[in-house]
Amino acid sequence: MSRSKRGARNRPVGGEPAEGKEHEPPVEVSGDDEPQDETGEDGQDAAADEAPASPPDETPASHPEAPAADPRLARAKEAVASGNVAVALELYSDILRDNPGHVKALNNLGVLYDELGRHEAAVDHFRSANALDPDSVEVLTNLGASLGAIGRFDEAVSMLRRAQRTAPGSTETRAALGIVHFRKGQYAEAESELRWACESDADHGPAHYYRGEALNRLGHYPEAFAVLQRAAELLPEDARVFYTLGRLLDREHKPGEAAEMYRRARALQKP
Repeated sequence: MSRSKRGARNRPVGGEPAEGKEHEPPVEVSGDDEPQDETGEDGQDAAADEAPASPPDETPASHPEAPAADPRLARAKEAVASGNVAVALELYSDILRDNPGHVKALNNLGVLYDELGRHEAAVDHFRSANALDPDSVEVLTNLGASLGAIGRFDEAVSMLRRAQRTAPGSTETRAALGIVHFRKGQYAEAESELRWACESDADHGPAHYYRGEALNRLGHYPEAFAVLQRAAELLPEDARVFYTLGRLLDREHKPGEAAEMYRRARALQKP
């Protein structure tokens, strides 16, 4: 599970996908599937001079079955979708009590902690997942994003660069890197990364929000307004989007429209 593109922030690690964008697993090709050389030593078709091969043994080979997915993963996914985050937290915790090395549960629990603002707990779970699966782009990206959220910028960038080396075209990684640049005050670098992410995925809410904010800080107000309008469509429950839109409308001396944006922002603020 990765961070929601329409929420605070992220994609599933193996098994049945949890909420968020689904990814198909890579297809592994065994040596038996590779093209074979069917010519003899003199370059002629060796099969023409050979007696017919014996019929293959029709007894199917025995292959170990992959372990069945833990049914609690699907129940946790359903709980998150219905807003029962506490139930999902308990289900993932139950899985980890039975199997402390369950990478998917570690990752998904980290995502939930991060979205609840419990970034230190999220980092701990992502570190554990990364120790078990050090090449997972999803885990590296989630870890980097959470490290950025608590101001550990150098380590955050290091994790995200590692993810990029494995998957240079990952939209989630580029978006997370752009958000880290924004938090560091590197608005031009942030805008560049986030522009790429927005062009790659026109429905990525956080990428649009942070790009709009970066453009605002750079003084590109008309473009910032346009990008934030799209962010408002993607993140209709994020008060920050409407507050910044109100400030941009104030700059344009449109007090009535600005007041409406501020009203919407106040209505969305949590008590």
